[in-house]
Amino acid sequence: MQAATPWCWKPAGDAGVRRSRYRSTPTLMGCWLLTFPENTQGILRSELNYSAILQWVASIEPEPALRWTFNGHPRGIGERLIIQRLSLEDLGIYVCLAENSQGMYFSQPVTIMLPRNSAFALIVAAPVVLVGSTVFTIIWKLRCG
Repeated sequence: MQAATPWCWKPAGDAGVRRSRYRSTPTLMGCWLLTFPENTQGILRSELNYSAILQWVASIEPEPALRWTFNGHPRGIGERLIIQRLSLEDLGIYVCLAENSQGMYFSQPVTIMLPRNSAFALIVAAPVVLVGSTVFTIIWKLRCG
């Protein structure tokens, strides 16, 4: 029996705002994920404390078991991954793995990042730095995005 060709979602245009359904053969390039908010070229930008949703939308027969990875580590199972109250620890690369008796398929990676114009700034303090007999506190201001 020949493996069914999966249906995938493909971004339309550079903006990636609209998506169109197309038939593709499984490749090492993988299928696109449907995301909310929308991703552009694999980048999903969202503010902290908002939710993000990633969904596998390829149709593969027989139905595959779906697993999610985050920065290469297991993150969840099922066709949809919902990240509630996005935190700094949730920023990174997500991939969905689909496996059935016909083989293993991978989604295109989606990287969740803060918006470029985010007003968020992380202040990290190293409270003790000894220079001679004076104690200094060093503060770094990191801008994410």
